[in-house]
Amino acid sequence: MRGERHLPQIWAERLNSLSRLLPQPSVPDSPADRDQIRVWRSTAAAVRAFEEKLREVAAFLPAREMPIEQFWPRVETMLTLEPLPVEDRRCNVVSIMDVFEARRWNPPIVFVCGLLERLFPIYHREDPLLGDALRARMGLSTAAQRQQEERFLFQLAVTRATEQTVLSYPRFGEKGEETIPSFFLDRSLPAAAQNAYPMSIVATELRPSESGIRHPALLTKLAKTHRKLSPTGI
Repeated sequence: MRGERHLPQIWAERLNSLSRLLPQPSVPDSPADRDQIRVWRSTAAAVRAFEEKLREVAAFLPAREMPIEQFWPRVETMLTLEPLPVEDRRCNVVSIMDVFEARRWNPPIVFVCGLLERLFPIYHREDPLLGDALRARMGLSTAAQRQQEERFLFQLAVTRATEQTVLSYPRFGEKGEETIPSFFLDRSLPAAAQNAYPMSIVATELRPSESGIRHPALLTKLAKTHRKLSPTGI
């Protein structure tokens, strides 16, 4: 390809043919496990995203001939900025993710957990070595900006659901003492009244001494499953 000059649409078509070099999945005689199915789905999603970015770059660039050295860097930039969430078609499952990952999804029900004071939000103090005035001149984030980001992340988390949002915090800590809920919760319910989806706040009261598996049937199953212990099994 070096030394050749083509229109962006031609480069997109030629690079699109690279997906044919990938090995085609073969269906085994026995049912495939969940990990293998996820690999197949992620590979298919990556190929679709690659083809889509090629088309977008070709449509964005001017219709003139160019070498591959000018076309490919644009494709690399688009691929770097493109998230690749793998579609999960399972039912009745709970997906655990951070706030940054949650912004890409709109599930029907969202549980925002661990809303304790000084945990969410985290209070950012001014750096003793690099003060906010110096950080602002250097183009770095200040303590006030990081504090605003905490509010933005909370608003982002509570607006992902399409049906219901549940905000929760543990009422008791690891030592059994009462906790302080996040001050964000005091402002959540009035704001929820303006939204189309319901929002509720739940204080979980499970103390550390009450945790663990107690049901006899579950204990019997665990004893049967872990009848033999090994260093690698642990």
